[in-house]
Amino acid sequence: MWLSREQSLDVARMPLERLALLSPAAGFFQAPGALKAVHCPMTVWVGSEDAIAQKDQAAFLQQTLRDQAPIEVRIAEGAGHYSFMNVLPPGVVDPMPDRDAFLLDLAARIAEFLDPIR
Repeated sequence: MWLSREQSLDVARMPLERLALLSPAAGFFQAPGALKAVHCPMTVWVGSEDAIAQKDQAAFLQQTLRDQAPIEVRIAEGAGHYSFMNVLPPGVVDPMPDRDAFLLDLAARIAEFLDPIR
């Protein structure tokens, strides 16, 4: 994880079989070689109304990892950056019209991705 061009943050590594990312801030991983150890299948969810981790960050992950890991990007229509959280931060108004239904569906889709044999 890179905080700037000069400063990286040492993050403990662990083997992953699958990875689900929700509204990822991929800017932290844009240094050359920052994602070279990633080889597991992943699903990346981004909100169409996310002004923080916009769709181009998911596209960066997809482009960067295209030759080393299967990656699927899903756009959640109407979702904002915080729509993926079960509890919203104070003062945040979620743009999702039926947030509870969205979160239930999201959880089911992620569970299916993480355990495809189920």
